[in-house]
Amino acid sequence: MHTTLLLATLLLTTFCCGVLVGYYGSPHLEPIKRVLRPIRQFVWASKKRSVYDQPMAGRVTVYDSLPGTAEIVMLGDSLTDWGNWDELLPGLDIINRGIGGDTSGGVLTRLKEISQRNPKTVVLMIGINDILQDSSPELVALNIKQTVRSLRENKIRVILQSVLLMDATTGQRANRKVKRLNTFLRHIAAEESTQFLDLNTVLAPNGTLHPELTRDGLHLAGRGYILWAESLRPLL
Repeated sequence: MHTTLLLATLLLTTFCCGVLVGYYGSPHLEPIKRVLRPIRQFVWASKKRSVYDQPMAGRVTVYDSLPGTAEIVMLGDSLTDWGNWDELLPGLDIINRGIGGDTSGGVLTRLKEISQRNPKTVVLMIGINDILQDSSPELVALNIKQTVRSLRENKIRVILQSVLLMDATTGQRANRKVKRLNTFLRHIAAEESTQFLDLNTVLAPNGTLHPELTRDGLHLAGRGYILWAESLRPLL
C-alpha cells in the first residue's frame, strides 16, 4: 500500500513538474530538469513499449504456443527479424526470435519463452528502437545487462552484438547515442563474461552504415545480412 502510494505521488509530482518545465522554460528550472530527466525517460520508454507491444502481441502469442527446442536463438528487433537465418547459417539448429519494433524492455518480457527453448546460445542485438524513441543509452544498457544476466543465470551462452550504426544521411543524431551505447555494451560483455561481436567494424567501418548495405539507412540489404552471417558463423 505504501509503495503504491509513493509511486503514485512520484508520478504525479513528475507530471506536474513536467508541465511546469514544459510551459515555463525558465533557466532557474534547469536543476529540476536534470533530476527529472531519468524519470521522464523511464516513464516515456514504458509508454512507448506499450504502444509497440500491441502489434507485437500476436507474434508473442504464437511463439509462446509453439513447441520445440533449438540450440541457437537469434533475439532482437526488425534487424534480426528480417534475416533468414536458417538459410544464412545453414546446418545449424537455429530459430528466429526477432520482432520488428521491439526494444530492450520488450526483449526482457520475452525471456521466459526463449529460455524454454533450452538453447545453448542466444545471439542478441537490441537497442536501436530505444535510441530512436529518445531513451538514454544508460537506460538501454541497464535493460541489456539484465537480459544478459538473466540468460546466463539459465546457463545460456550469450553472444552480445553491437547495435548497428545508421547511415550518414539518416543517422547523424542517433549514431552519437549508438556509439555511447556500444561502449556500455563492451563493458557489459566483459563484466558478464560474454562474447561481444562488433558488427560495425564490418558493416560501418567508417563510423556510418555503408550505403550499399542498407535499404533505408537503418535496415540491411541482402549483402549486409551475408556479411553479418559471415562475421557470426565462427562464433557458433
